[in-house]
Amino acid sequence: MRFINRVPIAVWFIVAQALCYGAWNPTGMSLWHLWFASDMPWSIRVLSGGLFTAIVIMFLTETWRSLGWIGLTLYVVIVVATLAVLRDLGLFEWSSLGSVQWWGQAVLATLLTLGFQGGRIYRVMTGRVPVSSPHDVSAVPHHHN
Repeated sequence: MRFINRVPIAVWFIVAQALCYGAWNPTGMSLWHLWFASDMPWSIRVLSGGLFTAIVIMFLTETWRSLGWIGLTLYVVIVVATLAVLRDLGLFEWSSLGSVQWWGQAVLATLLTLGFQGGRIYRVMTGRVPVSSPHDVSAVPHHHN
């Protein structure tokens, strides 16, 4: 587990990016296309689907624990405000949703990375380390006989 804690946040972003683009992308080379538009055997579909689902659940669970409703709402507001600024600068058109197929995964990967690494980011920003959390294994009291 210590190895996972030492992985840089940029690497987690790359993992989240690969996860998002691997799930679906406009090139036709994604798990979505593997599952629904190919002649792959069902065993490969089930194995890849199970592994993918496990990783997605891990990222989503940690993102939810880290950000909650307030963090997710704040993230959505920031993304929408950024898109509005880009539109005002002439760099983005709301009607050009084809580009969403490419940058949408980056926005989702950023959210997953911030959520997955939220505890680390909090510790770096505040210098505080939470000593007990209801979701932390180390917070469970250990009884010695």
